[in-house]
Amino acid sequence: FLNGKMDLFQAEAVSQLIDARSNADLEMAGRHTRGRARTLVYTIQSKLDHLLMRLEAELDFPDDMPELPEEELRSGLDSIASELERLGRSFSSTARGRQGARVVITGAPNAGKSTLFNALVGHERALVTSEAGTTRDYLEEELVLGGQAVVLVDTAGIRQADGQAEIEGIRRSVEQMENADLLIRVFDQSLNGRAIADGMADVASPETNLLVMNKADTEPGESHDIPELMRHEFHRLSAVTGDGLDGLIAEIIDRVSDSLPSIEQEDLWLTSVRQRDGIAQSAAQLREAVPLVGDVPEEILAGLLGHALELLEETTGERHDEDMLDRIFSDFCIGK
Repeated sequence: FLNGKMDLFQAEAVSQLIDARSNADLEMAGRHTRGRARTLVYTIQSKLDHLLMRLEAELDFPDDMPELPEEELRSGLDSIASELERLGRSFSSTARGRQGARVVITGAPNAGKSTLFNALVGHERALVTSEAGTTRDYLEEELVLGGQAVVLVDTAGIRQADGQAEIEGIRRSVEQMENADLLIRVFDQSLNGRAIADGMADVASPETNLLVMNKADTEPGESHDIPELMRHEFHRLSAVTGDGLDGLIAEIIDRVSDSLPSIEQEDLWLTSVRQRDGIAQSAAQLREAVPLVGDVPEEILAGLLGHALELLEETTGERHDEDMLDRIFSDFCIGK
């Protein structure tokens, strides 16, 4: 960076490349290291620089330079601010993609949710006993499935509870369900079909609900041929033996891929809070200037545009000081 071989977007991307947890992270960091951000931001920057130069030239040589039409200045600033705001909004998509889709396992007590959670995680993360209501709080674990980051969440069984601890656990479970990208609803095959159907009363759209009939290694309960169950498609598996688990994982990968925005949908995704804030502050400066065109002296407008340009230069690293670089590079791990 100090030798001018990288801008700050590219330098930060080196750290992001090292910390990448999924294929999407790698692709995004790769775009930044190849200068994709620099090209796009510099294009916007040059438009702003051109408007500022025309405005300053008019101020310096009022008799020789044609006057910049107010409507042209106003529309130019509005267009640049919109481009910057679009970039700023992309950060939320980036953060969501890097954090991973939230896949929440839910169901009645003793349906085998925690056993399934452990099977997907690959180790004994959740406590499993034959006693119903063992899980009192949610557990979460970060995974990579099919190259996609996933946050897998195990929740307390949903039932009418008496104890304060279990009531609070169920409340938190409902909260996790409401924030899920995908719900895996687990049912116990050994139960009566009517009881299972009753437990499916609140199953919403199939796009956000994946139905699992667990304990396929046990005998099915009675009345599994009732219409309420027959019209639904279940993944039948045994979380204990692992039978049917690969099919469930494949389905999770498909659903998760659909729930997260594709990198191809955006020209660029900002990848740090620093980038987002710099872009947002520059856009806000231009938004402040737009309604002032024609109402304030051009010197004031030139000052606002110049400040917006400085904010962009700080974002790319063209303008920097030692303290700013220390803050940015303090997150890098230097190998021995």
